[in-house]
Amino acid sequence: MSLADLRPRVRTLVRGGAASVEPDYDGHLRNAALVYSRRRPRLLVHDLVSDGSGQLPLPAEWVTDFSEPRSVEYPVGGRPPELLSAREYFLYASPAGEVLALRDVDVPAGGVVRLTFSAPHVIEEASTTLPRTCWDTIEKLAAGNACLEIAAEYSHSGDRSVGLDMVDHGSKGSEFEKRGKTYLAKATDELPQLEGTSVEAAGGEVSFASDVWYLTHR
Repeated sequence: MSLADLRPRVRTLVRGGAASVEPDYDGHLRNAALVYSRRRPRLLVHDLVSDGSGQLPLPAEWVTDFSEPRSVEYPVGGRPPELLSAREYFLYASPAGEVLALRDVDVPAGGVVRLTFSAPHVIEEASTTLPRTCWDTIEKLAAGNACLEIAAEYSHSGDRSVGLDMVDHGSKGSEFEKRGKTYLAKATDELPQLEGTSVEAAGGEVSFASDVWYLTHR
């Protein structure tokens, strides 16, 4: 699934009301993906190479104000993995940008530290990282907010109208507001029931167990 696939499906849900307003379908789908991501983020695995300073640059997929470290492994390759405790690493805002800083852990230059972290799902014109289990919920989230956008436009237009036209705009606005809230309520009920995500890593995928309102390393 992708924007190209989901866009007409959301349009079908919304167009049941025969609106004359064209909402921002792509924007609502991307917002829905972000809402889902807050509940079920992607988990990415990257190997960070140390320069010996104790400060490791974060991967390009790291998203400030969203991503969080889930585990830090050093040394890499132990069985079982040797994970650092939460007190042994922290995020630090350096002049060059945010980095993963180590505390009381000496990693020589060239040493590898394995970071597992959360990241939002992405949805593009031809692809998405969203799992199949959430597509129906994503559609309802996007359709709900699209309906509310239409309702708001009808309300705004009604303020500039008079007589029967104003009554018609008010009726359509109420219809789409009700439709939007219904879709969002259904999506809200479904979100907690969706199954977990996966860790994306250099070696492939490993299964991993890991709100809603309005408006690798391979």
